[in-house]
Amino acid sequence: MYGSIRWWRTQHPQPVIMGGAGSGLEPTMRKVFWFWFLNLVILMIFLIRERYALEAMREKCIPRTRSGGSMKNLGSVFAAYMIGWGIFFVYFITVARRTSALREEIERLKNSLNRSK
Repeated sequence: MYGSIRWWRTQHPQPVIMGGAGSGLEPTMRKVFWFWFLNLVILMIFLIRERYALEAMREKCIPRTRSGGSMKNLGSVFAAYMIGWGIFFVYFITVARRTSALREEIERLKNSLNRSK
């Protein structure tokens, strides 16, 4: 999708997001997007915690006799999973801020070039 709207401009609408200067989500749509994204993250955390609690109850009710079936490291897996998502979010925010700064710099340079002509 990303490439098709740029390669075949006559057959596809112009890009709305990441299309250049002046592109992007409307402010109201941006709020809706971040609200949805935050709710999705909250749902993900809730479901992972519920799965962890379910597995802990199952281990308590049905003790395993063999060593291969136990999930004793589930807490470590959960922590590693959350750390991975945390790193992703930090990276995402860093890239978004840098992209915004670069767009502002490009606009500033265009304006200074137009003033000098």
